Amino acid sequence: MENTEIIIIILAVVLPVYPALWTIYQKIGQYDAVCVDFERLKDEHRNNHYLEHQHGNRTHHDH
Repeated sequence: MENTEIIIIILAVVLPVYPALWTIYQKIGQYDAVCVDFERLKDEHRNNHYLEHQHGNRTHHDH
């Protein structure tokens, strides 16, 4: 009997907060996707910067 009371108390606390937790979880997922894109762009920039110094300066006509 005591276990069911604990379960009921936990559900009474968690269920009203669940939509907010789900929203936070989705926002974290979006943030992770942005971070992955940022890392990819940073790597591309670093590689292009290396190529510019290795092969001389490029102009917009070289792209």
